[in-house]
Amino acid sequence: MGGACSGKPADDPAPPAAVAAKTAGKAKIYAMPPSQNSCGSILLALDLGVGELELCDLMKGEHKTPEHLAIHPYGQIPALKDGDFCLGEGNAIIRYLALKYGKQYYPFDTSPQTCGKIDFAMDAFSNVYKTHTQIVYTVMGFGAAPTDQPAANEAYVAALNKWFDIHVKDQKFVTGDFPSIADFKVAPFMFSAIQPAAKINLGFEAPARVFKYCEDFIAQVGASKFLMEAGGFSIQEFMKSKEDSAGDAPKRYTPGSKVIKAPAPGDIWKQTKPTEKLKVYLMPPSQNSVGSAMLALDLDVGVTELCDLMSGAHKKPEHLAIHPYGQIPAIKDGGFCLGEGNSIMRYLSLAYGSKYYPAATDPQACGKIDFAMEAFSAVYECHTQIVYPVLGFGAAPEDQPAANKAYTDAINKWFEIHVKGQKFVSGDKPSIADFKVAPFFYSAMQPVMKKKMGFDLPERAVRFCNDFKAAVPTASKYMDDAGGFSIKEFCASKE
Repeated sequence: MGGACSGKPADDPAPPAAVAAKTAGKAKIYAMPPSQNSCGSILLALDLGVGELELCDLMKGEHKTPEHLAIHPYGQIPALKDGDFCLGEGNAIIRYLALKYGKQYYPFDTSPQTCGKIDFAMDAFSNVYKTHTQIVYTVMGFGAAPTDQPAANEAYVAALNKWFDIHVKDQKFVTGDFPSIADFKVAPFMFSAIQPAAKINLGFEAPARVFKYCEDFIAQVGASKFLMEAGGFSIQEFMKSKEDSAGDAPKRYTPGSKVIKAPAPGDIWKQTKPTEKLKVYLMPPSQNSVGSAMLALDLDVGVTELCDLMSGAHKKPEHLAIHPYGQIPAIKDGGFCLGEGNSIMRYLSLAYGSKYYPAATDPQACGKIDFAMEAFSAVYECHTQIVYPVLGFGAAPEDQPAANKAYTDAINKWFEIHVKGQKFVSGDKPSIADFKVAPFFYSAMQPVMKKKMGFDLPERAVRFCNDFKAAVPTASKYMDDAGGFSIKEFCASKE
């Protein structure tokens, strides 16, 4: 998201110019062809035959015009307009398209576990993205070169290999021989990484696994021609224009040359409680984890299990078998394991609590929920400058009053866009988006934040916390009482 506090560059910077593309489909994807953050949405819309690219020229400031802000209120790309429905954030757009038009790429009504794997791969790609920007963005002119390019190259290779080891393994794609929305998301990044300019300019060479993955994806998806040809501004064309010297022409894959049909759908999933309650591994003060715990408790399908980061429990083989990145939250549901808070909450809803994420009945409601969850990253970055220093999780900012104001502004903007005049993101009843954000706002309203940081949580967020606790009375007690280490208790210990 944009803003002084944001650490997530949701928009790719713009190339010098781009060629407009006529929209012939129903849905319009507002973006620029070289934007890897946007291409996944474009490819999926093209593949499904439901929409096409609508140029949003960042160099001309079109993303900040009233017309575009009415579609994407943060003034970013990609953005979607499907009839009267508008949406931002690449992950949210891709998932919306799958829920409404292409469940073969996200089997939400038949296999929550498959969707959990897909979501985990999408969310965990953030680890690759951080290193990707040091290579591809540098070549494209979207950012300065790192101080140690060889080290950056090694870090990118390591991140790519780890992502493949965990999420693809010896398969073609994340879920097997047939791609998923996770593959549509990551393929543009992978394809940009194998372009000759990266090796010519920076000495970077992607692992062989990445080349094979790109070959398989392009052979399956005819729409991948967009990665190669877009009036001179596709990823391939744009990267070619950045070569410092003549390089070998990239291998010419043929889009859609080896298409595999989607597997037959399974039986419709019936939401019933598990025979044995699943476990949510976390630490009670972790705001990133508490949403998953509260949702499992509210649905009466899970229990909490302490993972003591202070003793290194998250790096032990037992935990790494559950969450291979060695992080929290993590869940174990029978033999199924999953990491990443957003992925866990969506899995819990698909498997046990559709009322909080109505994938089978209301794609637009789910789109709004996903947009709110993804866009919360802008609030989170500011949150870490206030709450985390108090809890001992980070150093205080150099200018605390400025950090306080930035956090207040980010909170207010999030509510104005995603909640408006309602109680919650979806109206009078909470959704998984509200379970996600409630622990953060609740920690920020604790008295110690004002005493130590001079920070007052905006009244709208305070009212949200009170409404959430009233709507989820039993599970929300976990924020108040967890053996001395709940959010409320831990904050009080810091006064």
